[in-house]
Amino acid sequence: IRQDRLEEAARVLRRALELDPMLVGGRRRLGLVLDRLGDRDGARQAFEAALGAMPNDGAAELLLGRLLLDQARVEEALPHLERACKLDSRSASAFYALAQAQSRLGQSEASRETLRRFRN
Repeated sequence: IRQDRLEEAARVLRRALELDPMLVGGRRRLGLVLDRLGDRDGARQAFEAALGAMPNDGAAELLLGRLLLDQARVEEALPHLERACKLDSRSASAFYALAQAQSRLGQSEASRETLRRFRN
């Protein structure tokens, strides 16, 4: 991944997950690689699989929510971003993404409150 050999990274991650389906962070990394390759559906499936394996994975919730937000699927993104904030109350990225989603949904007061909660 660091060498930007993304197609090879995707193959290696898929193989690693075949060998060890519970590989910590494997599905998240695969989702990130697939997203960078432009395979949004594959990335979504990888993030959802990560959450299936580890339901309390705040990073996977954030990544899935962010992916959906980037695709303008804001209502679908919202619960993932809310959960990401609950699971990791120190994640600036999660709170910022949640505030963006709330703002896009016309929830201006909720968006301001989300930013206020994080700052305190």
